[in-house]
Amino acid sequence: MGRGVASIADVVEEVRDLIPGLPRPDPVEPQVRRFLFFEAVTSLLIRAARQEPLLVLIDNLNSADHPSLHLLEFLSQAVQSGRMLVLVTYRDLSLSASHPLIPTLGELARQPSYRQLRLAQLSAGEVADLVRAVTRADIHPQLAGALHERTEGNPLYVAEMAKLLRADDLRQYRDNPSGLLERLEIPDTVQLAIAQRLSRLPDSCREVLATAAAWAGQGSWRAGPNAWLKRRVKADS
Repeated sequence: MGRGVASIADVVEEVRDLIPGLPRPDPVEPQVRRFLFFEAVTSLLIRAARQEPLLVLIDNLNSADHPSLHLLEFLSQAVQSGRMLVLVTYRDLSLSASHPLIPTLGELARQPSYRQLRLAQLSAGEVADLVRAVTRADIHPQLAGALHERTEGNPLYVAEMAKLLRADDLRQYRDNPSGLLERLEIPDTVQLAIAQRLSRLPDSCREVLATAAAWAGQGSWRAGPNAWLKRRVKADS
């Protein structure tokens, strides 16, 4: 495995700190160097999968650079022959026709073992399950329904709102869910996530979002995330 590890270390220098004394590969063309790296990484994972089943998780594929996407395409061709599951996540709402991820998704779809699972918004029952998992306390169905309505089933909003809930609150306000939700402000983590996404958009898109949010909801965050989005867009303009 020495030659393969050396090819990996030729790209990922940190490997040399873990395995001192690795030889330096002979100089080659960039395309050959990239192929050797892809082959070495893939072979390493396949060998590991022979020892025991292997799960490779790649989160937020939207942010991957071109070399990483090409490595994933190369790896996907080898998954068929090993006890390996490659699980990737991405947000399709932020993909344009020119996004570099589009060709990669097309290449992945050609593989026989490729499966795509679309994650929809959470139902009221799923909101209740998530709140229970976060708070380790039971939640009244009426409160779960109100929280579902306010967050529109967005898992990020639900999880972050749940972190603000205490078991005592869930018991005290079980018959008055609106009273509890009125006490909660939008978490900073949600504000930062939305602001980060908005900052990547041109002004024209932000104006469209503000108009759409105005039609989708009125009032404050408590009336739904669309209304808060309208204020956020205007504040950042």
